[in-house]
Amino acid sequence: MKSKKGDLSLSINTIVILILAITVLGLGLAFVRTVFKTSTTTLSGTQGTVDQQNMDSFRDKMVSGDKIVDISNAKLAIKAGATQQTFIGFKNDNAADSNFTIKTPIASDISSGACTSVILEYKNTSTIVSKGVTILPINAKVNAGVSVGTCSYDIPVNSTSSTTLLRTQLIVDITA
Repeated sequence: MKSKKGDLSLSINTIVILILAITVLGLGLAFVRTVFKTSTTTLSGTQGTVDQQNMDSFRDKMVSGDKIVDISNAKLAIKAGATQQTFIGFKNDNAADSNFTIKTPIASDISSGACTSVILEYKNTSTIVSKGVTILPINAKVNAGVSVGTCSYDIPVNSTSSTTLLRTQLIVDITA
């Protein structure tokens, strides 16, 4: 005859081992989640620092340069379905405030009808610039499922301190 006490002891040991295994697995998953969440926050902070350094470098270039309107990165390579940011700078050397307004960019396809799939997002209201330089973002967004191509944008800017229409150019390469 078999001992029922041994069978009960084996069942309790199995249950205890399963509970310990599930607890350790849960703690391990919580640890991994915390590590990834912390590293994502750190990477976001680092990206913000890099963006600020790029803006500061562009601002210095605008201050020392002779252009009134310029783009920080005039050629963007963007994958279909993605967005990339560049900056437009306005420079005012006059003592009086100057009012800058970005007009509708004029697109021209360099290859494969790419311009219909690119959306430029920018501040299209007037920007008042006191003596110095002001930097604003331009987001270039490419729709998903677009074929590879290149699009050129002529960006006209009105300024109260200039009698002529100011222009700068942005090229968007859509990559695979």
